[in-house]
Amino acid sequence: MKKLYLLVLLIFIATNLFSDDLSNIQGAFLDVGFGARPMAMGGAYVAIAQKANSILWNPAGLSNAIGKHNISFDNVNLINLYNYSFVGYGYRLKNNHALGLGMIYSGDEAMSETTVYLSGAFNCKKYIRLKFLKKISLGANLKYFGSSFGNNSDGSFIDGDGEHQVSGSAHGFGLDLGLQTEISIVKKRSIDQIGIIWRNPINTISWESNNETGTAEGSYSEGLPSSLIIGYGMIKDRFIFSLDYEKALNQDVEDVVRTGTEFRLFGRNLALRTGYSQEIYTGDNRRYSFGLGFQVKWKKALLFLDIAYQIQSQWEENNIFRISLDMVL
Repeated sequence: MKKLYLLVLLIFIATNLFSDDLSNIQGAFLDVGFGARPMAMGGAYVAIAQKANSILWNPAGLSNAIGKHNISFDNVNLINLYNYSFVGYGYRLKNNHALGLGMIYSGDEAMSETTVYLSGAFNCKKYIRLKFLKKISLGANLKYFGSSFGNNSDGSFIDGDGEHQVSGSAHGFGLDLGLQTEISIVKKRSIDQIGIIWRNPINTISWESNNETGTAEGSYSEGLPSSLIIGYGMIKDRFIFSLDYEKALNQDVEDVVRTGTEFRLFGRNLALRTGYSQEIYTGDNRRYSFGLGFQVKWKKALLFLDIAYQIQSQWEENNIFRISLDMVL
């Protein structure tokens, strides 16, 4: 256990050291949030993730999946301009270890982005034994980033100096680390869970851009912002409460708090959800969300259809409607 405490301490020190030097500007590979269920709950999902979309929310949750095979599909249109699609697959091995594979795709000929996730989750129950910790899981994502831009003919602009349109590509990699555990300090009827994910502690993206006039940036590398998210989830019969705190490890970036609830009705086949999130210090970027979830058993499979609507208080004309589908076998 001393090694575990030392690891936690090293992570805390490292995140505080890195936070002074990282850029807060992210122009590509944005985290727009995926899954109608998580987003209907305000994005507070780190502690309770357990389907294939755990790849995105907390890879450690893959080992707590309710079926051997988990498949997730999701699509979202951001500000009526960018379309993002996600497909993920999780496979639970013996002893509740798990593997996952996922992909996010967005864009068109003008600008396209692809992120590929290779995920793994390890159940540590046999190796870490504490009375107040149960179902301890560790997870990680190895990510590939790829992008291409400037391939659209309608973006061409030629004058006496030549072609101004910039074209090029990008390639890179990143890493996510996650933890999920059930805690039991006092005897009660609810299940309390803790989740932690450290996004992009290590990452880099190399860009190549060019045009005839020489105004393109050329070759350069940059990293994506990193963040540490700590979540709590309380599961009690047909009610779930979740709370996430996201600590931004970048200069001039606000920390965010998110919270959500879920009520299950009619034999758990119908779910009602609400959520809220905002920046902590400024109170800006408030988002209100609500949604529905339907569970249907079809042969040996469980099908989950989720719908969510997110109201962005400072972007009134760009509220987001989401639909996602999950399958458990």
